[in-house]
Amino acid sequence: MTLGPQPYYWPNTSTVSYGSSPPIATRAGWMALACLPFMIVLPTKANMIASLTGVSHERLIVFHNWVGWAMFALALVHTFPFIIFHIWKGDMVNEWNTSVVYWTGVVALIAQAYLQVFSLRFIRNRFYEFFKATHYLAAVVFVLFFFIHCDFRLSSWDYFVATGVIYTLSFIYPQVRTYFEFGLRHRATFTMVSDSTMKVTIPIDTAWRPGQHVFLRFVHMGAHALTAHPFTICSIPAARSSTANSKLIFYVRPRGGLTGRLAQVATQRPGISVPVLLDGPYGGVRGRPLHAYDHVLVIACGAGAGFSLPFVMDGLLRLARESRVEKTMPKKIQVLIATRDVHLCAQRSRKIDRET
Repeated sequence: MTLGPQPYYWPNTSTVSYGSSPPIATRAGWMALACLPFMIVLPTKANMIASLTGVSHERLIVFHNWVGWAMFALALVHTFPFIIFHIWKGDMVNEWNTSVVYWTGVVALIAQAYLQVFSLRFIRNRFYEFFKATHYLAAVVFVLFFFIHCDFRLSSWDYFVATGVIYTLSFIYPQVRTYFEFGLRHRATFTMVSDSTMKVTIPIDTAWRPGQHVFLRFVHMGAHALTAHPFTICSIPAARSSTANSKLIFYVRPRGGLTGRLAQVATQRPGISVPVLLDGPYGGVRGRPLHAYDHVLVIACGAGAGFSLPFVMDGLLRLARESRVEKTMPKKIQVLIATRDVHLCAQRSRKIDRET
C-alpha cells in the first residue's frame, strides 16, 4: 500500500505544478496516522481489543511494539520525500523557517525514534526504570507535537478523537474496578525469606487461576505510589469448602526501583504491613491442566520458579481429590528447581507439603 501506487512524485516542471505534496509522502502520512489509535490503546491493561479477542494485555504488548515500528517506518517515508521535493524546488530553508509543520514533525519524529529504540529488549531490560519513566514523557511529547503537526487537516482530527476516547475508557476502567471490586481495605505484608527473595502476602476474598498476575500499587511508598507494578501470583485460592481465607502470595527477587525499596523496608521492619491497591487478575496459561497427564515434569529456574508453584499445588490438589473420589491409580508430578538460593527451595517445598 505504501510503495505500490505510483507515481511517487508529481511530474512538476518549472512551468507546470501538480502540487507540493508528493503522493507517496501523503499516503504514508495518513497510514501512519491510522496506526495511532492502535499503538496507544494496545499497551493498556483493559482495552476493547483484549475484550473482543480474549487475548490478555501482556500478549497484545507485542503488537503495540510492532505497530510502533510500522508507524515509525511510515513516518520516515512521509518525511524524506518532502525534504527531497523542497530541496529540488530550492525553498527548503524558507519552509523550515516559516511553516510550523516541518519543525513539529521533526520533534514528533525524534520522540518516536527515542520510543522505538529504547523499546529494544536489550536496552529496555538494562535500563528498565529509566525506560519506564521516560517512555511516558516521550509518548506525551510525541502525541502533542504530532497533533500540532496534523493541524486539523481533513479528517486527521477524527483519529485523535478516537484515540482519546478509547484510551480514556481503557484508563478509567481499571481504576473503577480497583475501587469497587477490591476497595481500599487490603494490606500487604513483606518478609525476607532469604537474602535474595522477598515474600509479599495479601489476604483477599477472590479467585484466580495459576499463571495469572495482578498489578499492585503500594500507597505509602513515596513516588512509587503513583505507578502500579505487575507481580505473578505464586499461590492458589482456598478451596470453596475450606474455612480458610485466600491469600495472594508473591515471591519477589529485589532489584532496583520499587522492589529494592520494598526489600529495604522488609529488612529493616520484618512483617511490616502497608495499604495496597489491586488491579487484576490478568493473563493466565491456556491448555490442559497438569492433573490431566499421567506423568508431569516441571523444570523451573531462579526467580521463575515462583511462577510454577501454583501449577504444582493446583495439580497435586486435583490429583488428591481424583484419587479419593474415583479410586484411580496415583499419578506423578516431578519438580526440578535450579536455584542458588537453597533457603528458597526448602521454603517452597514446605509450602507444597503444607498446602497439599
